[in-house]
Amino acid sequence: MSPSRYWELTVGVPADLSEGLTNLVWELGALGVVEEEPPGQAARLRAFFPETARASALEQSVRDYLDGLRQLGFAPAHEVTVVALADENWHEAWRVHFTPQRVGRRLVIAPPWDTPVAGRRLVITIEPGRAFGTGHHGSTLGCLEALEAAVEAEAPRRMIDLGTG
Repeated sequence: MSPSRYWELTVGVPADLSEGLTNLVWELGALGVVEEEPPGQAARLRAFFPETARASALEQSVRDYLDGLRQLGFAPAHEVTVVALADENWHEAWRVHFTPQRVGRRLVIAPPWDTPVAGRRLVITIEPGRAFGTGHHGSTLGCLEALEAAVEAEAPRRMIDLGTG
């Protein structure tokens, strides 16, 4: 497979099925997993595997899993792709995917390397990590919008984020 050093597996996945599929790819030996929800497009999951993994076996395992979901009455996506990726500076390359994002009327979520001039917006700086923590997930955005509405009604003197997931 040289000079490529990684396999990228991509599969469309409805939000209600992403957790199980994410667990599967970790069990198959993924080095990293990205859940993407591009505006106006179907959600997809991308998982990255070492070059020592067998691409055909990865693809077949995911197809078998999706077939099992279909037999249970779920409607997962059909398209599964596995492509070779060239080696590059992954430590830095992934950062281009995390840009400042406006939330509601007063907030903006930004990674520490790309903090915008907020103007009238309050900047929430989040260091994206392997676990939950990019700030771009729909549940995070919904919570922030609800929080914004609550503090507009009556701003608390103190607030804490317990991070309970």
